[in-house]
Amino acid sequence: MTQHSKNKTPEDELRAQLSAQTELVNQLTVKNMALEYDNNRLRSLLYESWRNKGNIPPEEVDRYELTPMLLEDMMKILLQPVYKFDFNNRVLFGLCAVDIRTLKELLVEIKIFKMHHLRRLRGFGSKSFENVYDVLHQNGILDENNDSYLFEFI
Repeated sequence: MTQHSKNKTPEDELRAQLSAQTELVNQLTVKNMALEYDNNRLRSLLYESWRNKGNIPPEEVDRYELTPMLLEDMMKILLQPVYKFDFNNRVLFGLCAVDIRTLKELLVEIKIFKMHHLRRLRGFGSKSFENVYDVLHQNGILDENNDSYLFEFI
């Protein structure tokens, strides 16, 4: 009889490495889209500044903030499942318990409900909230003021 080894096979190790790399690629994609958004916004602003010889009133600057991004691009970001982000297991279980499956649903919970549904969960405390905000900051979803360019699309 053969004994089954409890050690990981090279195949299991490769699968684990592949899933970790896939997660990193997904996170980099989100960061890249946020940077493209800022780049397009600044390019439009620079063009208008050049066209108007640098005389852009402050109220005109806000007009260029959301124009370059297409709604389809934003929806691709917003419809990403939360499990693709690096949340810890407690956070993922808590999000599933309140039926939050996508980034859009999480941002709605943050913006509109101020995390009210998550605050009521037993076992979802300050460390879990810290993990949510840390992961969203690391992925470029939230800025240092806990504001997001994606809030305009939800």
